[in-house]
Amino acid sequence: MHLVGDLSLQGVQWAARRWNGGQAYCDSQLHDVLLGFAVALRWPDVVVNAVNPGWVPTRIGGPGGPDGMELARVTQSWLAGSDDAEARRSGRCRYHQQPADLHPSAHHRALQDHLLDRLRDLSGASSP
Repeated sequence: MHLVGDLSLQGVQWAARRWNGGQAYCDSQLHDVLLGFAVALRWPDVVVNAVNPGWVPTRIGGPGGPDGMELARVTQSWLAGSDDAEARRSGRCRYHQQPADLHPSAHHRALQDHLLDRLRDLSGASSP
């Protein structure tokens, strides 16, 4: 869902635009990816990846999710606990342990910096 997130970072609090829950979710997913990859870039010893857990039937996602709940956690567990060389590679997006589409701007340093600046402005806390 991060693939359709808004890159402008202007309305992260939705104060100046009409609320759209679906778009807000997509935006937050893109922001998570940008933040994670900013961490990976700044601390190369930290392995950071984005995960698409799939669409599972839930109250928020609806009953039509085609993926089984038992598969939703597989990639996260593999990334967190495996010594597999592929699991130890940083800066990827995974879906059921396989490479998945990643937003073309996910590794864009200036955009990551802009997000970190925006988060600092909102929170008053800066990254180390």
